[in-house]
Amino acid sequence: MPKRPRNDEEYLASKKIKHGSLETTTVLKHADQLIGCLQALKTGNDRLSDLKRLCKTLLPTFTQLAADDKAEPSEDGEIPDDADSSAPADGIKAPTFVMLTPWSPSQIATSMPPLPSIHDPTFKRAAFTHQGVCHAGDISYEKLEWIGDAYLYMLASSFIYQTFPSHSPGRSSQLRELLVKNATLAGYAKHYGLSDRANLPHEIRSTNNKDRSKIMGDMIEAYTGAVVLSDKSNGLERAATWLKSIWGMTLKQDLQKEFKQHGNSASATPASLAGPAVSSSLTPKEELANLIRVPGVTLRYEDIPCKRKDSKTSMPLFSVGVVVDGWGTKDNKLGWGTALSKKEAGQKAAAMAIANKKAIKQWIEWKQKYVAMTPPGQKPTSEEAE
Repeated sequence: MPKRPRNDEEYLASKKIKHGSLETTTVLKHADQLIGCLQALKTGNDRLSDLKRLCKTLLPTFTQLAADDKAEPSEDGEIPDDADSSAPADGIKAPTFVMLTPWSPSQIATSMPPLPSIHDPTFKRAAFTHQGVCHAGDISYEKLEWIGDAYLYMLASSFIYQTFPSHSPGRSSQLRELLVKNATLAGYAKHYGLSDRANLPHEIRSTNNKDRSKIMGDMIEAYTGAVVLSDKSNGLERAATWLKSIWGMTLKQDLQKEFKQHGNSASATPASLAGPAVSSSLTPKEELANLIRVPGVTLRYEDIPCKRKDSKTSMPLFSVGVVVDGWGTKDNKLGWGTALSKKEAGQKAAAMAIANKKAIKQWIEWKQKYVAMTPPGQKPTSEEAE
């Protein structure tokens, strides 16, 4: 009996998972854009809105591919009866898409959450095994560390971007570095006792604390990679939930400061949807300029040598001083500030100058006299602070 010709829907269904299919063609068509967005996010550039548009375009395709059976259809569109749907697929399946959200006040944990489980025993063993004690054909934590590191950067970038909408890329990168740096990860590993489970060569076990700390940090990255790869359905979501919790404890002070300044807006509306943050008040630089600057009066923000490092992040600090020229005088120092960025240090310097009433009293009086003597049509307008 001749076979019934397949209709278009049946034909397309038979081509779902083959190379060059409609699904793979769609993905390849947008591959360069997708890679560009992810690379931009990793370097702190704002491409999340572009990534969201791509997700809307590609999500139906990813969903269709994820729904495909592991066995490839035959030429007539039928899956063989002896196909073993439980057999592991070749290679590693990409994890499913996960919607990440900003931190909220209720999500700042008071104690460390339990480790998420690794579902695959091979990955579980590999996450704690050094290359030096691997048997032929086995994988070590170095391989998992590589992929885990990428997930850590991606997740940290997303959480920080959405929770701190007014932060500059530089400040956001500093927060991310605090979360993913080796000292932080090694601290997590120590809490969870990963060193007791590590299978390391004897010479590494007897090495100094700095080298051991590096290995423990690597194991957190490897453990994250193992959680994701061992559970293609929920691994990424479980890893993200766990990391969000422990990272929230690490960023507790920064988060509380953000919530205090902006209420719960970060948790209510992601930065990518809310648009640029608009300040409801003047910055210290703008306020200082409004207080004392008129034509002929110049405010300068100058770098001050600083060799200190931040006690929390071990990152270099920057110092900036604010100096004013005018009314026949030069190089009048009004204040200084130190912070993790020159921009923030400059704002702190301006804030110190404003608080130093004695130092700026004369400058305010000079401006008031100038304004009083100037005809209404010639009064100076507010100038943008440097």
